[in-house]
Amino acid sequence: VAREVQNMFWYLRAAADGNPRLTEDAERSLWVARALTGVSVQGITTQQLKPLG
Repeated sequence: VAREVQNMFWYLRAAADGNPRLTEDAERSLWVARALTGVSVQGITTQQLKPLG
């Protein structure tokens, strides 16, 4: 779970640096973390997360 959350933040940083395609990878990592924990993040998208930094 921690690895997927770490991956999600890496993808979001990379997307903010000019590679918007990586937003989909961040969403996938968030989905995997959710699936592993059983916690619902329904209705929350990566676009709703606060900016990094």
